[in-house]
Amino acid sequence: MRIETWLESHASNVAQTLRPPATEREWSRAEQIWGVTLHGSLLQFYSLHNGGAEAIAGEDWFSLTEAIHERETWLALIPEFEQVAVQPKTWFPFAGSGDQVYALDVHTGVVWKSESVDHAERVAESLNDFLEQLAQDLESNRYVVDPVDGILHRDYEEPGRPGPTSERDEGTPVGKQLSALVALRRPLLDDDVEPLKRAATQDLVAALTQAAFAEDVGARTRAVAIVAAGMGHRDPAWARTQLNDETLGEFRFDVARLCLDAEDAVEWAWCQRRTSGSDIQCFARLALPELLGRIEACRDELEARAEWGPVVYSCQIEWFRLKRWLEDGGVLRRIALDALAWPFRVNPRLPPIKVELEELKETLGAVLEREPTPRAKRAVRDILSGQEAAPSSLVKQHGDRRRTH
Repeated sequence: MRIETWLESHASNVAQTLRPPATEREWSRAEQIWGVTLHGSLLQFYSLHNGGAEAIAGEDWFSLTEAIHERETWLALIPEFEQVAVQPKTWFPFAGSGDQVYALDVHTGVVWKSESVDHAERVAESLNDFLEQLAQDLESNRYVVDPVDGILHRDYEEPGRPGPTSERDEGTPVGKQLSALVALRRPLLDDDVEPLKRAATQDLVAALTQAAFAEDVGARTRAVAIVAAGMGHRDPAWARTQLNDETLGEFRFDVARLCLDAEDAVEWAWCQRRTSGSDIQCFARLALPELLGRIEACRDELEARAEWGPVVYSCQIEWFRLKRWLEDGGVLRRIALDALAWPFRVNPRLPPIKVELEELKETLGAVLEREPTPRAKRAVRDILSGQEAAPSSLVKQHGDRRRTH
């Protein structure tokens, strides 16, 4: 590939990030997610390498796993918009950084550039056309390699990262790593934050003082959550300081999960609910099984709101516990129904809670005999139709899910 040849000659450090070709297992999973056979230029593209950092003229070339994460992010955002111009369900995101993503429509073959869920620009008629134009731009010296900021367009236009390097706050090495992670659109993986876990505590704290974070509240809140992932349990005092900063909003729940013992994190979160009325959905950011015990203990003070469904699902609840809730009745029964139904209502690719179908049918039948309300009937219908349609491989994943940072 001409792009790889250019990288080896002009940006060898970037060329070294290119991963081995995608495996058949990774490819099969991607085809299952998109529901189509992925072939042609896309297959050829990933048979060379399974992604690489900044390999597409400064944009990250997504691995197949990262492409799946990016797609899930898109699909999760759509319900937040009343009018959505962009319909990315058939898009395969293959490159991007910050707010910008390049995606191939697997049905039409057109390449799109998207900066938000409600705006996109058509940039090439095919992936081959896109890569050919990029190769020509690289070979005609339209890009420069900056020792700090990597590959940049000479005119500071996309693709490539915008803004003259002279106007950037270079910061410390840890600060540069943090800035790069803050710019990512996809959920972070363990490998992403591994360098921060090895960094000194004082360097992590200092990285948060960069001017860019002081000027952008959104960037700072995400930066705090990422530093918390690197910090772990090393400095509880630092964590408590962040928990008292109400400008961090829901990101404080990330800090609690990552930096406090599980019981302490649940205690802090529950106090927030009682004293400041924190949104129930924030509890999903904890994703701690210990929260389930608190819900059981405080059932009498809870309302059976639908928002508890995704919270309970995120806590890795198992069927034996849900079955007990369904049999107990009251608030816990309604929460259990919402937790079982939630993955089918939001995204059919989310793994449902593992349970034998016949046992599920028997248990839900008994629920409807005791509580034949419209809400219960709707939940049971969604659960059974979703469970019957779910691939067996997807059902097995629920117990193996791991929360990303």
